[in-house]
Amino acid sequence: MLARRHSYLLRGSLALVLAASVACSNARNGAATPTTPPPSTGGAQSQPGERVCTMIGCAASVVVEAALSAQDAAVGEHRITLEVDGVAQTCALRHADATQTSNGSCTGGFSVSIGPVFETRTVESSVPGTVAAGIVPVAGQFVLRLEASETPASVHFVHTFSGRTVLDRTVRPTYETVYPNGAGCEPGCRQSRTTVQ
Repeated sequence: MLARRHSYLLRGSLALVLAASVACSNARNGAATPTTPPPSTGGAQSQPGERVCTMIGCAASVVVEAALSAQDAAVGEHRITLEVDGVAQTCALRHADATQTSNGSCTGGFSVSIGPVFETRTVESSVPGTVAAGIVPVAGQFVLRLEASETPASVHFVHTFSGRTVLDRTVRPTYETVYPNGAGCEPGCRQSRTTVQ
């Protein structure tokens, strides 16, 4: 039994010496010692300096907003005529509730709405000691909004209500190319927002 035990110890010692010898030889020859690869975390892994782009949608758009008084945004039938790059369009809108936004229809690619200006305010919540954010209309402030998924060079609009002209304006939008998926990440979309008085 003693002889057998000495034999096992000798084999173990020889194995350790052999492993150490191989490691030293690899180090002298510039060979890499095998290592266990790190576990995969799944998904794409970005490398240092690599551009990372998201997949958000993007569309061209033009928005024109005009401030209205309470009298000009009153409940009733509103009519808006447009001339977009020389092409005529007409919009009809029935404003039924002065505290809400009403949407109308147009013969072309534009949409129109009239409603109060909203702002975010902090209000008390139902949970004691806490507050919540609420969106409420601003008293006496209203807005006419025209919008389209296109990039016209010129938009002329006339807003009439109760037989009188409320607004008669010409807008030449200034567009900016935006990249919602990150700087330099396609697609880029030309968008404009103009506010008139």
